[in-house]
Amino acid sequence: MFSTQSASNFEYFECLKDGALIDAFRTIPLFQSNSGQLILQDGYIHDIVLSDCSLIQISGQSSTSTAQVEIIHCLFEKIALLKATDANPDNPLIQPTQCCIIQIKVTNTSTSNTHTYQFVDNSFSGITAGQIDDPLFRMTSYSDYSPVMITYEGYPDPQVGNCECNITFKRSRFISTHGSHTGAIDIRGRIQTIRLDRMIFSKTVAEDGVRFIPDVVYGNVLYVSGDDDIQHTTSEFVKLCRSDSDAPKLAAQSNLDIGQLDYLIPDICDTIVVSESGNDATGIGTESNPFQTVYTAVALSNPKKAQFVEKIVDMEDIITTINIKAGTYIEPRMRIISERITMKGEGMQNTIIKNDITSDEKTSCLISIEPDNTACKLDINDITFEQQNYGSLSDDALIMIQYGEVRLQSCSFRQTDSSSLHNTSFIRIKQKTVSLSGISFMNGNFSYNTAAIEVIPGGGSILNGCNFTSISGAAVLSAVLSGTLDDLIMYNCKFLNCQSYSGSIPSGTVNGLLNIWIKSNPIHLVDVQEVLQMKQSKQE
Repeated sequence: MFSTQSASNFEYFECLKDGALIDAFRTIPLFQSNSGQLILQDGYIHDIVLSDCSLIQISGQSSTSTAQVEIIHCLFEKIALLKATDANPDNPLIQPTQCCIIQIKVTNTSTSNTHTYQFVDNSFSGITAGQIDDPLFRMTSYSDYSPVMITYEGYPDPQVGNCECNITFKRSRFISTHGSHTGAIDIRGRIQTIRLDRMIFSKTVAEDGVRFIPDVVYGNVLYVSGDDDIQHTTSEFVKLCRSDSDAPKLAAQSNLDIGQLDYLIPDICDTIVVSESGNDATGIGTESNPFQTVYTAVALSNPKKAQFVEKIVDMEDIITTINIKAGTYIEPRMRIISERITMKGEGMQNTIIKNDITSDEKTSCLISIEPDNTACKLDINDITFEQQNYGSLSDDALIMIQYGEVRLQSCSFRQTDSSSLHNTSFIRIKQKTVSLSGISFMNGNFSYNTAAIEVIPGGGSILNGCNFTSISGAAVLSAVLSGTLDDLIMYNCKFLNCQSYSGSIPSGTVNGLLNIWIKSNPIHLVDVQEVLQMKQSKQE
């Protein structure tokens, strides 16, 4: 168990040995905070079996006036909630346990001030509940398994007092996750404020329904119980959430009308429409009632992952299509979560997307693919991308291609203010399966160590019919092709009025066909390292 109250950029697993599962059960939390303080960021936690414990347990009174818990951009995959000891009304000596990935026990307000909990951009995938390989295993109405459980100090004993807190789940997703009363989020007791914002739930399962446990209320997405359970199932607290899970999606213990609350989390749509005249608050992403931001459309796309599909009927590829109407959109960073997604504008002259440099996330990045979306196939067509200058950043670009297959066609890239030096590229490529076709790059002013396109080790690309006009920087295109299978192939690309600040090209050339027309000096516009052969043609 880690006593630290913060961790970032880490990977943790327990049950893999030479690629095979080994017999290992975790019986104490991996992270436990008894002080109301915990910050986890950019973590990858996977292949763990939990028995009579939760992976992350948060409880206790803060040593300061306000508790702070933040779990941001963490991936939880292939975790088994194996065993939770059930309460037994006939034997009070038995101590019940809960088995969860994240369990929050909010402190009573009589001993603590308001607590704040933030869960942003997290992913829960392939979570099982119970001893699924044991045919004799049974759940009961007292079983407490859940990917996320929010309750009070002393649970399951009767609650005394109220829990003043602000808990926010934002832009997170649950994919093929299981629990007892719910497959995603379980709320017990009088908990003041819990908000769900742009959450996606794909094939989440409450085992109580699948196993036909008698006299049990369950919701495949959200279950709440307590004196004020209905308040957590209102539009005030559930905003812009989507699910393709079976009904009932939402359930309140005091409301026996099964499925009555499911309208709060509509079905996931395959086609989503965005328009300047739309509205994220009231829109539903249709032609007649579109969203206003591409950011919301991307956040609500189908997150299904083929590796976690449990039923043959769900194995079919589902392509999410985002139709972006003519207009200018200023968007924060958009994280691609869908394995099959197409973003279509209404032409380079009509649909323009700019990166929002005033957003809370301090980045100049506009589009990136999430780390758990390695099988992603992303198509982007008929859009102009306009780069606003955020300033000096490392490991950043307007479009970051680190995972999946990406094809850009009939798009253009430019800068809002080309009079200032930009320290981030238009595109940074770390994948080999990238295709740029009919792309125009124009009026780009980059710093002495920044290129318009950067292909970093492990990356490669095919550029077909791309035009580079009035680009200055370290190079128009910089590539480090250090791998044996790394390729950079360029067909019919034109370089007009471009300037490189580099004194010379490092030794090495492009592996493949390079057919370019150059009308400017100097001619060393392609900066490529560690390859075998290069062909250049210069035409006036």
